[in-house]
Amino acid sequence: MPALQRTGGGQRPAGLRTRARRDGDHFMVDGQKVWTTNAQYADVGYLLARTDPGAPKTRGITAFALDMRAPGVEIRPLREITGTADFNEVFLDGVRIPADRVIGEVDGGWRVAGASLAQERGSVAARSAERLDGLGGLLALAARPGPEGLRPLGDAAVHDRLGRLATRVYVADLMSKAVQSRMAAGTDEPTDPAMVKVFFSDTNLDAVSLGVRLQGLDGLLIEGDDGAVDGGYWQDALLYARAYTIAGGANEVLRTTIAERALGLPREPRHSEERRKPC
Repeated sequence: MPALQRTGGGQRPAGLRTRARRDGDHFMVDGQKVWTTNAQYADVGYLLARTDPGAPKTRGITAFALDMRAPGVEIRPLREITGTADFNEVFLDGVRIPADRVIGEVDGGWRVAGASLAQERGSVAARSAERLDGLGGLLALAARPGPEGLRPLGDAAVHDRLGRLATRVYVADLMSKAVQSRMAAGTDEPTDPAMVKVFFSDTNLDAVSLGVRLQGLDGLLIEGDDGAVDGGYWQDALLYARAYTIAGGANEVLRTTIAERALGLPREPRHSEERRKPC
């Protein structure tokens, strides 16, 4: 069965507008969610919906296991810059969900959302291990002779950049494994996955960017073009690397979370507070 996919909360679960109202032994759901990964393939979706509109933002939310083939569920794939459609927009129009599909407690979805989001960020960060193989690819690119027979690896600046990047990749992998161990032991901190996710996604973006730069003018070739290095892998990876800086929480938002909750720095003024400042 395809993996459970999330719909209804997005980057800011507390501000979701998808509604679910009780109707006997079912809930009737209406709403919309964008950026649901692989929704077109999933059998079951992880849905967050507001069940008590009058409750504070972090309350009155319920988590559900949603049948993605249920009547009223419409999935529209979104074509991305890579040419693929991994993300989707999901529309929910009068969808009936049995009450026994509630995950956790009714109106207790905020706690479920927090735990699942931490797992999501941890899984995104866990991909840092995959980038260890990518280092070998970068070294191979750096060793390729250019048009004049010169190898980028012979340039001291390239050599230094590869060394620094290799260090970051191994650190990201160790950070990921340490956080996963703490999560399994129940000793993790709420900001642990966020820190690993930010570090990994930035490192990954720099790695694939270097992979394209090392190709020189060949870096303009993409999959399907004659002579594309590694079949255009690096170009596709560069386009997709931006998604990792957003998936599981935008890095800009997570840096604020880390600063406030992990480092104890002063809280960033919210827009409502700025409007109340005296002139």
